[in-house]
Amino acid sequence: MRSAVEPMISSLAASRMSDEQLVELRGTVDQMRSDIDDQYSFLDANKRFHDVIAWSSGNALFGYIIESLLSIMDGTAIGIDYPQYRREAILKAHQEIYDSLAARDPELAMERMREHIEAYERYAERKFPQVMNEIIPWEQRFFA
Repeated sequence: MRSAVEPMISSLAASRMSDEQLVELRGTVDQMRSDIDDQYSFLDANKRFHDVIAWSSGNALFGYIIESLLSIMDGTAIGIDYPQYRREAILKAHQEIYDSLAARDPELAMERMREHIEAYERYAERKFPQVMNEIIPWEQRFFA
């Protein structure tokens, strides 16, 4: 679902996000860069990155959808891990997405987000095939 929705959201954000939202987004990239050795802080900044873009699309529904999905889609609830090399790849992708949004280029923002989400899907399917079909009980994710 993310591979279809987030690229479109990024395209909208490229033309709709405020300068303040762009500064906030830049802060998440900076945090990821400075905290690349701290997986918890890195993943927190990752979630905020996607959240800022969704809310910057100008459509509150997208903000709520992505906010809800982010809580489960990073895969940590089902055992997906992000070693250093993967965090570096995510940081590079986020920098490219940020650059396309800062350039206010909807097509490039859509393409960069599509590449990023597809890379995540390939990583998860290759490295964690056993968990890709797992059902995440709502109570486990939010009340454990």
